[in-house]
Amino acid sequence: MTYRDGRLRNLPHRMRLRSVLSLLNTIDFRGKSYADVGCSNGYITSIVNRTYRPASAWGLDHNQANLERARTLHAGIRFELVNLERPITGDPPAYDIVTCFETLEHVGNLEVAVENLIRITRPGGVLIMSAPIEVGARGVLKFAAKVALGYRLNELPQSPHIYRSYILSLLTGKRMSVFRDMRSGWGTHFGFDCRDLDDILASRQVPFHAWNDFTTRLYQATPKETKARSELLALD
Repeated sequence: MTYRDGRLRNLPHRMRLRSVLSLLNTIDFRGKSYADVGCSNGYITSIVNRTYRPASAWGLDHNQANLERARTLHAGIRFELVNLERPITGDPPAYDIVTCFETLEHVGNLEVAVENLIRITRPGGVLIMSAPIEVGARGVLKFAAKVALGYRLNELPQSPHIYRSYILSLLTGKRMSVFRDMRSGWGTHFGFDCRDLDDILASRQVPFHAWNDFTTRLYQATPKETKARSELLALD
C-alpha cells in the first residue's frame, strides 16, 4: 500500500520507487542471482524479478509475518528470514546483485547492518541501497510532518528540550546520530544520518557512488575482496 495508494504522505515513497527502477535499468540482471534485503511483503522484489528476470531471486526480511505474506503472493521467489541487526556468521550465500531499500534507517546498529550487506554481495557484484535525507531544511520539513502525524521521540535519549535540540541540530547540519543510541531492534527514522552510511562504506574501502534524489540518497556500491574481508571470512 505504501507505493500504491495516492495519499500525499506516500508521495516520497512513490517517487523513490521510480528513481530506484530507473537506476536498476542500468544494471544487467541476466544470469545473475538477486537478493532484496528488507523485502517486507515482497512488492518491490516481485517487480524487480518480473521486470529484469534474474537467474534467481530471493527476498530477505526479519519479520516472519511479512515473509509468510510474501510467499503467498509471489511464487518463483524464495523468501528467507535474515536479521540485519545480528552479524551474519559462517559462510553465507553471496549474490551478484543485492538491494536494500527503506530499511537501513530503521536498524539500531548501522555498522553491523552494512557489514552484513557487504558480506552477502559477491565480490565484484552490485549493492544498491536507499536512505532518507534527514538533515537540513529537508530534515526539518520531514520532522515536522512526522510530528504532525503523531510520531514521538520516545526511542531517543530524553532531555528536557529534546524537540528543540533536535530541530536546532537539523538546521545547523550536526550529525543526527548523536541522538540515537546504538540498540538492538528496529525503530523510526529519528536519529538516522545518511552521512554515517557514507563513512561506513569508506572505512571498509568499498567503492561506491552516491547521489541525492529529492529526499532520498541512493547508493551503488561494488564490494571487493579486500585482505581484511578475506581474513574475516577465513575466521568464521
